[in-house]
Formats: sequence, structure tokens, C-alpha cells
Amino acid sequence: MAGTGAAMGGVTLWLTGDVMTGRGIDQVLPHPGDPRIFESYMTSALDYVRLAERVTGPIPHPVDFPYVWGDALAWLERQAPDLRLINLETSVTTSDDAEPKGIQYRMHPANLPVLADPAREAVSTIAADVARGRESGELALVSLHWGGNWGYAIPDAHRVFAHRLIDEAGVDLVWGHSSHHALGIEVYRGRLILYGCGDLINDYEGITGHEVFRDDLALLYFPTLCPTDGRLERLVMVPLQRRHFRLNRAPSDEAEWLCRMLNREGRPLGTRVRHNGHGQLVLEWQGER
Repeated sequence: MAGTGAAMGGVTLWLTGDVMTGRGIDQVLPHPGDPRIFESYMTSALDYVRLAERVTGPIPHPVDFPYVWGDALAWLERQAPDLRLINLETSVTTSDDAEPKGIQYRMHPANLPVLADPAREAVSTIAADVARGRESGELALVSLHWGGNWGYAIPDAHRVFAHRLIDEAGVDLVWGHSSHHALGIEVYRGRLILYGCGDLINDYEGITGHEVFRDDLALLYFPTLCPTDGRLERLVMVPLQRRHFRLNRAPSDEAEWLCRMLNREGRPLGTRVRHNGHGQLVLEWQGER
């Protein structure tokens, strides 16, 4: 398998799936917002805390801000990435405060763009933006909040769109998120495509109906890119498990479940993962695709 050697002088990023700090998560932090929410099936953000505690036991509160990040912080320090990027999912709590503190945003379908049609015009627009904002020697990353919340199938339209971003817009890494669980990974023309990173932080403990997807498991993504041409040199992933609104190191059997899933979903995309013996998963991929 090509592309599995150690990076030499590359640029390492820290990428995550969605970080959802509103709703129940907000209620256990030092300065919780108004617990009213804009969701028909819950009357209060505190309901998410009660639901989680009913299933996994008491959650301490108030907790300090590092609490919810848990073991992720030690891995972040250990990997020492050159750049840290997260996708912050907006809160659905509200406030009458004249000067809202933190995130106060009402989610609405109109605010959630979905790229279902990889129109050439859209790629051309992004290509123009990349060309206009990119300085010599810089790498280009495109962040996409797309696709459904559940299910492993990657629409053909998404693959075509991601490939066009690389072919026509000169993008070096496509960073997709929206799904509540991790999806298969592709390396196209040496560039990394993450179709769905899965949630990193959420308050879904105790919510039933999608247990088969193991949405309690999360991954930290540490891709290393060649600084001169953007090609992927290495991708290391750290398996974590959410429990008591905290990110904990995933037990070995849970990490193995993630490994099997990524191998199954990555097979048609030409990728697989392996354990490196240090609590991490390392991506392996074929040559040019």
C-alpha cells in the first residue's frame, strides 16, 4: 500500500466532526444559557441532561470548560498539530439577553445548506474564491456541511463534487461533516477526502433509534500534508468514546469496531486502516485514483 510512510516536514492539521456545545452540554458548563429550546420534542435543554443521566449515570455540574474535551486534550498536546480546526455546530437555545453571550442562534432548515448538485458553476465559484484568496505556497481546504445524519452511503453527487474541487478548484483537502457517525475515507489524486467525520462532542447520550451506527464513538483526525503540493503524507486517527458528556479514550474493543467499520466503508474507496499499537488508527491507501 502506498502513502503510509512517516511524514517528513509536512504540515499536520487537527480536524474534527461537529462540536455541539449548546443544549444539554451548555447546561453543565459554568455559565449555562436559558434552557428553552426550539425543538418540538423537548421543552428544555435540561431534558438532555436528565436523559443522559438516566442511561449512563450522574453527570457532574457545573464542570470546567476542559471537562467535555476530556482525553482529547492530551492527544492534542501529544500530536502537536500545526493548525487546529473544528466545526462548531450552532446552539438551539435562545436568550432574551440584550447582549447574548456565547452562541445564541436559532437553527432553521434554510440555514443548513446541502450540496446535493455538484454543478460546474458551484465548483467554478469556489475555484475563483480559492484563487483569489490563496497566496503562493498556501494550501487550500474546503469545509462542507453536507449529507444526512445517519447512514453510510455516500451519494455519487458528493464524490463527483469532491473530485471536481480537487481537479478544477485546486483544493488540497475536502473536510466533510454533518453525519453523526464517521463515514468512509477516500484519497483522490493524493488528496484527502473526509466525507463525514462524525460528531466529536454532542449530548445524544440516551437518545435511541440509531444504536447500530455507534454514534457514541468519535474520532480525532490528524492529517499531515506535503507543504509544497498538498498531497496527503499521513492520516492518524484517535478513537474516543463520549460518556457523561465527556470524551474518553475508547476501549480496545470499541476502537476495533471503528477499525472494522472504516475498513468496510473504505474498501470501495480504496482505503483501509490499521492499528499502530499506540491507541491510534492509521490510514492506508492505494496509489493514484
